[in-house]
Order: sequence, then structure tokens, then C-alpha cells
Amino acid sequence: MATYTLRNKETDAVEDFTMKISEYDEFMESHPELERYWGNASSGPPQGDPIRLGITRNSEGFNDVLRMVKRNNRNFFQGGTNINVSR
Repeated sequence: MATYTLRNKETDAVEDFTMKISEYDEFMESHPELERYWGNASSGPPQGDPIRLGITRNSEGFNDVLRMVKRNNRNFFQGGTNINVSR
């Protein structure tokens, strides 16, 4: 079940509705006074994991651990590795 934040066009009231994704289109057709509400424009973009987004880097201590793993398991990684420890 997904939660949708919808705004009433007539009253500007914002409410959360919980329904199945498959029910969303039918619900929106039966309630034309509602529209999807994405929040304040001033609130900024949604937050994500900064590591996965590439905004921050791993600490040097963690890179040292990765280097030790790579060095101690060279025979296992003969075909190559995806461990990247360069800065």
C-alpha cells in the first residue's frame, strides 16, 4: 500500500491517502477536485543516501580496510574486482 499526498483544488486542504497503486488511477478519476501534492518548492529536493548519490566519499580508514581486503584476497580477485579505493 502506498501513501499519496493529495491537495484539494477548491479548499487547498492537503491530506494523505493510503491505497493500492492499482487503485490510484480510478480514485483520481472519481475525485477530480484532488491533485497530487509534492510539497513546498522551498523544501528542496527529496533527500537520498549521499554515499549512493556520490556526494560524499568513503573515509580514508574505510578505504584502508578495502585495500587490506583486496591485498589479502588477490587470488580470489584474479579476474578483476570492483573494489575501488582510489581517491
